[in-house]
Amino acid sequence: MATHSISARHGAELRVLRIDAVHGSDTTDATDPTQFAPKRLRGPGWENRVHGAQLTGLQKLNITHRAAGHSFGNHQLQDLPNQETLPVCTKALLRSVAGTLRELDVHCVIRLSYRDLLEVLPVVGPGLHHLKINIIPWAPSARMAGRPEHTQQLLAAVEQHCTALRSPAEVVAHR
Repeated sequence: MATHSISARHGAELRVLRIDAVHGSDTTDATDPTQFAPKRLRGPGWENRVHGAQLTGLQKLNITHRAAGHSFGNHQLQDLPNQETLPVCTKALLRSVAGTLRELDVHCVIRLSYRDLLEVLPVVGPGLHHLKINIIPWAPSARMAGRPEHTQQLLAAVEQHCTALRSPAEVVAHR
């Protein structure tokens, strides 16, 4: 996630941010098993980086990760060393901006699970005024995807933690 490149001055002025996450590769070696892992984003100083720490005025966040290309169903890619993944970056960013965030829209159909959002809703939820979550797992030919109980668990967490909502939350993790 490239939010670390925003200066503290500009980060403090930023009120709305849209992130379109993409998959890519740092290598063109087709024999590399990590070829289709998310791009490596760590560079000098990554050990001390806190995603979004300089976004001290952020009020609206939209995170999108569309199903584009084949993800090979290999969730072990998320456990690769020296890898920043969508769930890790998203959770870190949400924790950093929870104090000012008022509107959150998450549309991620691969690599972000309902468990990831359940983990951060207690932190980010109390300040939210508007919330949209669409994390129906991408399935090109399936009429059904995800599980109804995942939607129910998210809705229960929203009811418990998102006490300042000014509009009904839109939450879906299955179809």
